[in-house]
Amino acid sequence: MGDICKLFTVYALGSTSFGGFIKTLYLFPNYLFGISIFMYIRKKMNQRNRYKLLADTFIMTIIGFILLRKLLNVLLAGRTIPFVTYVRTLGYFFVNFFMIMLAIYLLRLIKGLSIKKGTCLIPLAIFLYIIIDFQYTYIEALGLDAENIFMDLLYILFMIMMALGAYTQEKYQFEFGVRSYERNEKSKAHLVMQILFLSAADIILFFIRFLSENEFFYVLIAIMGYWIMTATFENSQLDASLLESQQTLNKKLEEQVAQKTQDLKIANDNLKKLSSTDILTGLYNRRYSNSFIKNMTADYEKSGQRYAVFAIDLNHFKPINDTYGHDMGDRVLAEFGHRMLRLPKNMVGFRTGGDEFMIIQCDVINDAEVETAAKKIQELLCTPVELDTYSFNLSGSIGVSLYPKDSSNPDLLLQYADAAMYMVKASTKRDDYKYFDKALVPSVARHNNLQDLLSNAVPEDDFVLHYQPLVNTQTGRIFGAEVFPRLKKEASFEYSADELIPVAEEVGLMGKLGTWIVQTALEQFTKWNEKYNTEFYVSINLSALQLLDSGFISFLKSESSRVNYPLKKLGLDISTTVMLNADDSSKEVLIDLGNFGFKICLNDFGGGELNLSNFLDCKFYVIKLSHSLIEKADKDDNALLLAKSIQSMADTMDIKTCAVGVETDSQLKKMQDIGIFIAQGFYFGKPCDAETFENSYLDTHN
Repeated sequence: MGDICKLFTVYALGSTSFGGFIKTLYLFPNYLFGISIFMYIRKKMNQRNRYKLLADTFIMTIIGFILLRKLLNVLLAGRTIPFVTYVRTLGYFFVNFFMIMLAIYLLRLIKGLSIKKGTCLIPLAIFLYIIIDFQYTYIEALGLDAENIFMDLLYILFMIMMALGAYTQEKYQFEFGVRSYERNEKSKAHLVMQILFLSAADIILFFIRFLSENEFFYVLIAIMGYWIMTATFENSQLDASLLESQQTLNKKLEEQVAQKTQDLKIANDNLKKLSSTDILTGLYNRRYSNSFIKNMTADYEKSGQRYAVFAIDLNHFKPINDTYGHDMGDRVLAEFGHRMLRLPKNMVGFRTGGDEFMIIQCDVINDAEVETAAKKIQELLCTPVELDTYSFNLSGSIGVSLYPKDSSNPDLLLQYADAAMYMVKASTKRDDYKYFDKALVPSVARHNNLQDLLSNAVPEDDFVLHYQPLVNTQTGRIFGAEVFPRLKKEASFEYSADELIPVAEEVGLMGKLGTWIVQTALEQFTKWNEKYNTEFYVSINLSALQLLDSGFISFLKSESSRVNYPLKKLGLDISTTVMLNADDSSKEVLIDLGNFGFKICLNDFGGGELNLSNFLDCKFYVIKLSHSLIEKADKDDNALLLAKSIQSMADTMDIKTCAVGVETDSQLKKMQDIGIFIAQGFYFGKPCDAETFENSYLDTHN
């Protein structure tokens, strides 16, 4: 290696002569090609692959240079040439061989080589150009004139090839890339074969005396260095690939996590929307209304702003459902929902029940705004609904409460708006709106107190059954009783069954309470029947919710069979309100109960609206005239005439008539005069517990 350094030193000094400079300048294109290749490598390959390519090329050049030097010495044997020329020739050989090896290694990695695309013309032309430089350098080293027309033509041809390749690539925008080094079984086998081949060649050349011992070991050391360097690189490449793969995998996982997070966010938003939105109308639902009004109250408490709550109940909606079906009813509700969605932005709509809605007017400035909003809502509800060829005229009962005028408690505001709405429904003009009146506070407090009592009530522990006598006015005998649930401890208020049942339904107690009423009443009347050797008639009220409860209906049938109570003496009372709103399924249950053998009774007849279609379909055993009609009939001849007409109609249909709410002797006589001989009311006795009822009525009448 010392000889080689010495040769390069002499070459460097010799090249400073004018002749050497000219010859070096003549080979300048080679250096430009080398610079171009380096620039290409820098652009196309990453740093690790660049180092690998240059290291492989340099070591193979060293191995090749040792052989070329030996070959040059053999070719120049016996010839006398200047030392400077010899060194310069070796230098040219080294540089050219380095570029050739660089081109060879690069060509192995280039992808997309094509003559048609011109991508192979440039590297091929550079490779051939450098090859013929060996011949030029060798002739020049012999001291001969290296200029040759044929060789010059080849130089020109290869230059044209380069120009053509560059033109083709530029015109058609063709380019080729470079493969990265890959560590796999194929690359490992190729490396082993390459090392074995080089080692075998080194040994053969040594044994044929082409290489000296020193040269043999120089080449062998270079081969071993190449092997060690390549193995080290491939291991580092593997580590880098694993790291890159891990990073890529992590990135993909991060992207997947980000995507899943986004999907979950979208799904959560959709769930949140679904959980807060009524699908049929597009309005917010009852569940969301509570959190909405509470959040707004918290904000307005700080800012001092005001808002109004409008509780809405549709009038005349039930007949649409009954006559045209639920699909048409849903379309009507959806239309009102769409109308409410078109209200000004400060008016937010909610569907709080079947045909019940609520609108909250935000940012109220004065009472005039609330008045305008109430009229706008009233107009919205009264505008006919046009669907297909049908036109439906509905209206709404509207109750209004104001924050903070009526209350700063959002729960109370909702209850106050409902209370005002029920005032409208109870009035003669149901198509109206009313503001909450402080006079309603006691009734709201009464309702809240009952809710608290029933929320945790247990029927067996907290209720007692009361009995009100049913009397045959012709004989004066008590033939049965109607049963009413009462709370044992009623706190500040005393609640009637009409108040208990709706609230029990609200708090989810009606199922257990209804079962307890049936069981307790049948067991009690069974004891009385056995004790007094008779068959007392028992009348039990059923709510609309119980008619929809298949479990309760099954229990009612099984319990009456268990105690063997005579079904002809078991009356099931249904209010006209239930009949008015009864859908097909409820009506089918009533018909089924009647066919089973129960006596179906219709309460409050003549005191409100009546669905005649449902009335005719269900075979009633008794109709009970309402307390209000009995009271009016005592003072108003027209009311008395109406009561007589009802009694005559019932007689014609083989239905018994009962006067409910008889409180005076005058009312009793008038009912007897028109042919009604079954009655109940305070005139005969108030509802009382079983012991009082037995002592006061049964013992004295039997």
